[in-house]
Amino acid sequence: MQRITNTNLALLLVAGATLAGGCSSGPDAAATAKSMDRFNLETAKANDAIDQSVSTLKTLVQSPGDNLKSSYETFGKSLTALEEQAEVVRARAQEMKVRGEEFFKEWHEGSGTGLSADTQGKLNISYAKIKEQMMGAKDAFTPFLAELKDVHTLLGLDLTENGLQTAAPLVAKAQARAGDVKSRLTAVMDEVNAVRGLLAQKPAS
Repeated sequence: MQRITNTNLALLLVAGATLAGGCSSGPDAAATAKSMDRFNLETAKANDAIDQSVSTLKTLVQSPGDNLKSSYETFGKSLTALEEQAEVVRARAQEMKVRGEEFFKEWHEGSGTGLSADTQGKLNISYAKIKEQMMGAKDAFTPFLAELKDVHTLLGLDLTENGLQTAAPLVAKAQARAGDVKSRLTAVMDEVNAVRGLLAQKPAS
């Protein structure tokens, strides 16, 4: 249960940290942009891990008799990999949070970002969008992961054709939810890329 809690925390941290780590065009703007790049890279890997988990689950539920144990073990490994990748995303979000606490404070205290008023306005809009998108991703990811873990636990107790039938409703829910989770995470990455582009603009004259 602790692993689920940590994963949820990963998504919550991203919601508050992403733009905070990117709201400065001062001397460390390049480092901030690199931090955002690392976050997007790891989030893309999380999307890949979601694909892998769904794929191995599909193989598991379609496996006849003798292949069940092998397919179950493969699914378990992919589920562990997904949880571990979510932890990496949490770490990258925390990295941006630490960096951003200083940057975001300086921006709002008016110490000078070198950005035009128009660009700062766009950053504010993007900040709101990313917070909203990450909360949506968290709301979708939490039950998705719980359903995968429930399937794994249930089949661990009854790895038979009957067990597969019992788990079928959970399997269907997880498979249906996967696309929504991925689309929400992709939307966040797109918005982070947009912010990165704003940070790369020349300072206002």
